[in-house]
Amino acid sequence: AALCILLAALVLQPTLRLLRALPSGKIALSIVAVHISFGLFLILRPMLFMPEGGHLAHHLAMRDTLFWWVTVAGSLVFCMLQGGLMLVSSVQDTIQQLHQERNQDPLTGLLNRRGFDEATTQATRRRQASRSHTVVVCDLDHFKHVNDRWGHAQGDRVLQAFATQLRTSTR
Repeated sequence: AALCILLAALVLQPTLRLLRALPSGKIALSIVAVHISFGLFLILRPMLFMPEGGHLAHHLAMRDTLFWWVTVAGSLVFCMLQGGLMLVSSVQDTIQQLHQERNQDPLTGLLNRRGFDEATTQATRRRQASRSHTVVVCDLDHFKHVNDRWGHAQGDRVLQAFATQLRTSTR
């Protein structure tokens, strides 16, 4: 029993560290729960399903035992759960990345028109009476002159610097 507790602690400790490092969310928690469950399954399986008094080395015909079938079925279930959760997590990450690419200007990281429209719609929906909102419209005078005189690469740096200044100066 003490050995099982020690093994459980060895399995759970890295998993709990992993849980703290992961972003919060149902999918991430589900993946960690499957890891913990599989670790406990591996630890408890021999005690619960191994033929009485036997060791694995003494059983040449393991395919005919309950231990073998529980091992195969349990491993299959956990692998399918893990694969499914990882697939869902990957799809969720891809959708989030595409949503960000769709709503942000790649050069400045600021919202484009579609992103701005979505943000204002969401802000209007959750607006509280005590909070006010401000919209800032900016125009960089003679910006074409910057591009013509110093080139587009320098113009890009000016836009990035302006976007950084705008982000740090607003909420």
